[in-house]
Amino acid sequence: MEFCNGLEKVLDKNSKNWQRYIYDLFPTSNIRRPTSEYGLYDIMRPPLVNDCFYHIYNRGVLKQPIFFEEKDYIRFVHDLYEFNDTHNAPRFECSASNDRVPLVSILAWALMPNHFHLFLQQRIEGGVSLFLKKLGGGYTMYVNEKYKRSGHVFQGRYKAKPVENDAYFLHLSRYIHLNPTELLDPNANSDELTEKSNKTQQFLMQYRWSSYLDWIGTKNFPSVLDSRLVEQMRQISGREYYDFVSEWLENVKSSDVRRRMLDVGMSCYTSDI
Repeated sequence: MEFCNGLEKVLDKNSKNWQRYIYDLFPTSNIRRPTSEYGLYDIMRPPLVNDCFYHIYNRGVLKQPIFFEEKDYIRFVHDLYEFNDTHNAPRFECSASNDRVPLVSILAWALMPNHFHLFLQQRIEGGVSLFLKKLGGGYTMYVNEKYKRSGHVFQGRYKAKPVENDAYFLHLSRYIHLNPTELLDPNANSDELTEKSNKTQQFLMQYRWSSYLDWIGTKNFPSVLDSRLVEQMRQISGREYYDFVSEWLENVKSSDVRRRMLDVGMSCYTSDI
């Protein structure tokens, strides 16, 4: 499957997309920033393109937690499924619609105490933006009602980076799935981390709040993912993916894991959105 950035497909000089792009380059110009079809002001970024792949992430306001207990993680995972639909989401207690039309394909995800990562493919025009609007707004309402608070939960709008090379598909998925390792002892020295490196996989096997288990063939939240697309793009078995992650962990010095994860994550992109 071809990866793309898609700008040449959408930046017609007479279109609103072109006007948005010029506004982003020259925000002090007299060009009025157009709004999207959903009535939202577009963030300063080129438009997202159907069938292209994006790494999406966001964090809590002032790096504060967005999950406070296990039920909050469960609610967010539930929302990943329910809000990925062109139809209005049912109430939490209600059953899902049988005629779902997904906005995006979810290929990988990971939840951390104060941020989240998603690997998405846009399925319909404006799909990523609408999905994240529903996801962020719905979860914010849930948190504010549950904890008797008000205001924002997330720090601004989500960040999105295009994945423009299929060679990085596995590397980005691994980067996302290894994010929870940040929860391991951050003060451990290199020798201690090396000694614990064999336990990293055990930790990931016990961490429910990512798609890693589903990727290696252990059902966790399989309905969230577009499993057919994952299998098509992954091109290796779940066991082979487990070995792919293990081999990387064994060959990278533990003290460099976080830096190398960042390097690999950033190398997946040729431009920012």
